[in-house]
Amino acid sequence: MVLEATPGMKVVHINEFDQLGGAATAMWRLHTGLRRLGVASSILAARIQGDGTDTYPLPRWRWRDYQLARLGRWLRFPDVFITSTFDLAREKVFQEAEVVHLHNLHHGYFNYLALPKLLRGKRAFLTLHDMWAVTGHCTYSTDCTRWQTGCGRCPYPETYPPMRFDFSALEWRLKHHALKERLAGVFVLSRWMETIARASFLKDTPVHCIPCGLDTDVYQPRDRATCRELLGLPPERFVVMFAAINASDPRKGADLLEGALATIPTEKRQKMTLLVMGGGLPERYYRLGCNVLPLGRIGHDRLKAIAYASADVFVSPARQEAFGLVLQEAMACGTPCIAFAVGGMPDLVRHEATGLTVAPEDVHGLAQSIIRLMEDAALRRQLGAAARNVVLREYSLERQARQALAIYAGTAPV
Repeated sequence: MVLEATPGMKVVHINEFDQLGGAATAMWRLHTGLRRLGVASSILAARIQGDGTDTYPLPRWRWRDYQLARLGRWLRFPDVFITSTFDLAREKVFQEAEVVHLHNLHHGYFNYLALPKLLRGKRAFLTLHDMWAVTGHCTYSTDCTRWQTGCGRCPYPETYPPMRFDFSALEWRLKHHALKERLAGVFVLSRWMETIARASFLKDTPVHCIPCGLDTDVYQPRDRATCRELLGLPPERFVVMFAAINASDPRKGADLLEGALATIPTEKRQKMTLLVMGGGLPERYYRLGCNVLPLGRIGHDRLKAIAYASADVFVSPARQEAFGLVLQEAMACGTPCIAFAVGGMPDLVRHEATGLTVAPEDVHGLAQSIIRLMEDAALRRQLGAAARNVVLREYSLERQARQALAIYAGTAPV
C-alpha cells in the first residue's frame, strides 16, 4: 500500500556512509537541500564521518551478527545474515519518519530482507546509485542482461561484489521479494539508469529521473593562477585532472587514461601535469613522462573546488558510471570535461557543448580530445562557461530538493 505524504513530513535517509563515496555524497546533498527548504530530514548510517546533529547510527550489531558475518563474508553473501537491521523499527528517528529514502544497501551492513517489516506504514523510496538492487549480485552488469529475467549462471561472478558460489538467482529472488511493491517510487540519476530501472523487476514502480544537485556557491569558477599557487602547480603547465575514490578500481578506467596519455607525443606530454584526486593510483603513472601531482582523498568541498578550478581539463575515463559526480563538480567550477559516452555521463558532458565525449574505451580518441583542448584555449573557455551555465540551470541543490519533495508528497507527475 502506498501512503500519501503530509505537510511537515519527516524524511530519513539510509546509507552505509553519511558522507564518504559517491552515493553518500549524493544523499548528503539531497539531505542538505531538503533541510534548506525546512524539511525535517535525517540520516541513518552505519559509518559516520560528519558531526551533524541530524545524523544517527544504525542499530549496533549483536554478538550473533559478528558470528554470522564471518559466514557471510566467507560465502561472499553478507547482507542477509545481519539480524540487527530488524531493530531499526525501534529507533525513534525511524519511527517518526513518514518518508524512508533508501540509498546504497550493499556492502554487508544492512539486511534488505527486513524491508517488508520495516516499511509497513511508511512511504518508501529507493535511489539506484548503481544496479545492485535489481541484479543477482553485481553493481554493474557490463554486457549481461540476465538481471532482467532472474539472473543465475552468472557470467561475471568475480565482478564487485564477488561471489564464492553462484547465488545470483537466489539473491535476485530475495531482492524481488524485499523490494517489489514495497516502494512508492524509484529515484534514478540519469537517463541511462532510468532505462535500467524500467527494464528491471521494479518497472511497475514509478521511476523518477532526479539528477544530483550541488552547492553552486561552493563549486564555482575561481582564479586559476591563485588556485595553482595554493596547490603548488606551475602556472604554465597544461593541467589534466582525474579523480576517483579508488583509482585501482577497473571500472574507473585509470588504465585507459594511462594508455591515452602514453600515446600523446612526448613533447606535448612533457608540458602536462596530471592532477589526481583520490587514492590507489598505480606507480606506473609516475613513469609516463609527465608531472604527476597526487592530492589524495579530499573531503572538504571548498578544497575540491580549488583543485577543479586549477585544471585546464577534467577527464573521466570510467568504463561505467550511473551519473558522474566528479564531472558535475568540475563543470560547476567552469572546467571543460572529457568522458566516454557511456552510462549516465553523456547527460552531463554534452559533446561540443559542455565538453567532449569519446566512444567507450577508445584510448586513441581520448588522447586526441586531450590534445585538442590542449591546443585550443578558446574552446576550453567556451566549453567551461557553457558547463557552468548548465549546472546553474539544471543541477542546483534547491531544484533537486524541490523535485524530491514533490515526489515524496505524491504531487509530481510520473
